[in-house]
Amino acid sequence: MIPPNRPTTLVIVAAIVAAIIWTEMTTWQHIRKVKERAEEVDFERFHDSVQLEVKFRALHDAILHESNHLASALSRSRISDCRGELSEAYGQSLHLASNLHENDALHRVGTILHRYIEQVDSMLSEESGTIDASRLQVWEGPLSDQIIRGLHELALAERAALKEHLSDSQALVRSLHQHFVFSSISLIVLGGTLALLVNRRIVVPLQQRLIHSQSAIERQEKLSSLGVLAAGVAHEIRNPLTSIKVRLFTQQQLLKAGTEEWEDNLFLAEEISRLEKIVKDFLAFARPADPELIEIQASQPMKDLLPLVSPLLNKSGVQIEQEYLENPPVRADAAQLKQALLNLTKNALEAMPTGGVLRLRTRLEPTRSSASPHGVVILEISDTGQGMPPEIQKRLFDPFFTTKAGGTGLGLSIASRIIEKHGGSLEFTTQVGTGTTFRILLPVAYS
Repeated sequence: MIPPNRPTTLVIVAAIVAAIIWTEMTTWQHIRKVKERAEEVDFERFHDSVQLEVKFRALHDAILHESNHLASALSRSRISDCRGELSEAYGQSLHLASNLHENDALHRVGTILHRYIEQVDSMLSEESGTIDASRLQVWEGPLSDQIIRGLHELALAERAALKEHLSDSQALVRSLHQHFVFSSISLIVLGGTLALLVNRRIVVPLQQRLIHSQSAIERQEKLSSLGVLAAGVAHEIRNPLTSIKVRLFTQQQLLKAGTEEWEDNLFLAEEISRLEKIVKDFLAFARPADPELIEIQASQPMKDLLPLVSPLLNKSGVQIEQEYLENPPVRADAAQLKQALLNLTKNALEAMPTGGVLRLRTRLEPTRSSASPHGVVILEISDTGQGMPPEIQKRLFDPFFTTKAGGTGLGLSIASRIIEKHGGSLEFTTQVGTGTTFRILLPVAYS
């Protein structure tokens, strides 16, 4: 199996993690805005009109009750204190006004209060201990009524400002709720996507690679044991077969061509030749020669296949399609690599007895690892046959397993061992009713 593109996977994972972090940050920003909005407002200031009215009535009452005792320092001090508290309360209210309507109402009240306070100051500057009745009428007349009406208008403006503030706060809370719902859904979707992506692009390939490695180790152990057995059997069979073949050749010279005995002798000779081929395959499987690695163009062994498979192509009516890279070099034994390719090509042609398309292709896979820092060259052999069912796929590389009459079941095992000695791997994909593709992966030999 060709591993997924790791850089692309890491970029996608990083993007999802960044999206999750951004969603969390924006959520906390909304929460902070609501918190700041709640903390920055003193709700007592929306009752400034009440405080001003209390301060005004205290001053007004002090003037009415103390007007006959203005010669008394205590009375003057009491009126002066009330006057100062009213002025201070008005200044604070003016500073805390939150909207234009409230500010206008305060200025209207301030204009009337200013006239009122001027009269208070004028009265405090007099030395007389009493004031006449006409002066008292001023304090109880229209000026006081205007101040009270102004304060009532200010109270209405404060209630409107409070309502506006509450409306804004409710809108901010609704916005926070909507953002929270959106961020929660986003986090669920992004988290699920991240988990699915990590599982599909990282965990599953690692599991499959582990299974593949375990299968390869088991296959190597099996091959090693069978190799020792096959070498002993092949050695013990080869000498008797040679002797039998020599005696048959001698006997063949003594028999008359066309007779029944001559035909039997010819049949035996053919069967012995087939046994010799099996013994040869046993020895190739048991004691594969070490490859003589030299730098070659990866496409060259595939091109060298054409003269060998052309008769089979013409016979079976199979069309061939070729697609080769120009330059990727690999370190390989050209003869052994051609042998492995020939085995795979023959299997592909046998899978298309009624015709089809044979595709020979080389391509570059820029996968980087310690074993192949410059990527791998992939040599592909594809057919449009019937494919292989799962039960055959599991045993495909097992020695002596074959679905062909008269086959030894060693072709793929020998091809796999050749590729492994080249530092590569042999993989395949197949689909019933569509065809099979074998891939030889070899590391690029760039220096």
